Amino acid sequence: MRTFQYIVTFVCLVCGIAMSSCDVHEFPDPTPKPIEFALELSYDTNLPLYKIVEYEEDTRSAEAEKYDVRYIVKVFDAEAEGVEAREELYNFEFIKDDISELNTSLTLQVVPGNYNFVVWSDYVISGDEVESYYDAESFEQVALIGEEHIGGNDFRDAFRGAVVSEVSDVVNRGYVDMSRPMAKFNFVSTDVEDFIVKVASAGITPSGADVDLNDYKAVFHYQGFMPYSYNMFTDKPADSKSSVSFECGLNRLNDAEAELGFDYVFVNGSESVVVVSVDIYDSKDRLISSFKPIEVPLVRSKLTTVRARFLTSEAEGGVTIIPDYDGEYNFEVN
Repeated sequence: MRTFQYIVTFVCLVCGIAMSSCDVHEFPDPTPKPIEFALELSYDTNLPLYKIVEYEEDTRSAEAEKYDVRYIVKVFDAEAEGVEAREELYNFEFIKDDISELNTSLTLQVVPGNYNFVVWSDYVISGDEVESYYDAESFEQVALIGEEHIGGNDFRDAFRGAVVSEVSDVVNRGYVDMSRPMAKFNFVSTDVEDFIVKVASAGITPSGADVDLNDYKAVFHYQGFMPYSYNMFTDKPADSKSSVSFECGLNRLNDAEAELGFDYVFVNGSESVVVVSVDIYDSKDRLISSFKPIEVPLVRSKLTTVRARFLTSEAEGGVTIIPDYDGEYNFEVN
């Protein structure tokens, strides 16, 4: 069973009373009363594969039970221009404890008029106080929270949408298509079997079967800048940070492959690129592998998978830095 809680704030605009002549007094109509208006949110949650980038030579997603869905609706005057078009008239916040279905209907109370409804939704940690990965107080800059970047968590996913609609006794429902303002990438190592043999032959473990990938971690470094905030009005990244990194535990996918980690990145409507390097460490924090920075192509609401022999790039006596790949990308676009 799903439950909602919501908070609403609004701004009232008070008009002055106009008087004309000595005998006639004209008073404005009574302040209009709010009426119900339903926003139907429809989500595109597909994350089709964008590219598989082949190179020749955290914990995982947190438990779903710990999370709720947050919907924030800010309402603006659709007929206003310039700065006034971004002056908030209403602010609604809804929390739903059923995250299995994002599509929903939100009931708002607004006075009749012509409005721009702008919606942000994300996942928040359940509890007495809402804990989120994003600060959405200002829709001009929805920003990641905290100094430490959190990667490798699918509950960093988020969605946005907007619709302009009249609100009246006749028009009492609007429809919003919700989509991601970000792309996702993940790194997959294709040499797990060779890595296990290599570790076992080195005498680190008694047998290959005892090699535990949970003893290893991947540390990702963004080279240059990483977009960390997003402007809901321009539908583009708003600002970037430098020296961003995060770490993930390894996730065995099959006999030959392991996922090293993944992240979500704000992107504009066209293809973007982030430059990422990755280092592999063992349980004693010894560096066992390192890749030079890789240009990762991204497209909004699509997944880019980077595949390489990350785990066995170690050379005797030190670390082997894999040179930049100068071949062609092998990729699928869905």
